[in-house]
Amino acid sequence: MKYSELSKKTKLTIIVYSLLALMIGVFVIGFYIQKDNDKELLEKGERADASVVELYEQVTGTRKSKTYRYYMDVAFFTDAEKVKVLPKSDNIVDKIAAISEEAVANAKLGDYQSMRLSISQVSYQRHKKGDKVTVVYMKEEPTEAKLLEELQ
Repeated sequence: MKYSELSKKTKLTIIVYSLLALMIGVFVIGFYIQKDNDKELLEKGERADASVVELYEQVTGTRKSKTYRYYMDVAFFTDAEKVKVLPKSDNIVDKIAAISEEAVANAKLGDYQSMRLSISQVSYQRHKKGDKVTVVYMKEEPTEAKLLEELQ
């Protein structure tokens, strides 16, 4: 039987099921891409200690059907690049100067980051303002951090 010979109801059913299958496929692919990105972040990302600045609970919907979303504002410093200073010569004064210069250069903090993270209800209930948490970020994109505990 050709498609053109089908009834309007059958054609509509085919279209609806095709769109439903396409939507499910897009969600599944998106889920796997997100998991792959999280895995890469966990394996290759930089870790930093962050302070919880604030916690938020957002409730949307009606009395019968509510949706809860949880957020955490965090602040942290990225890791600064470490500097290796070589002495200009083998004499002791140059060696001491190089050690001192290296210590001063490596005492620098990285860049300050402050952001709002989307978190699970478990993380929301576990933490409070002022807590220390570990965030993971890619060195190239420190503004896209995630809580370490959310990735594990």
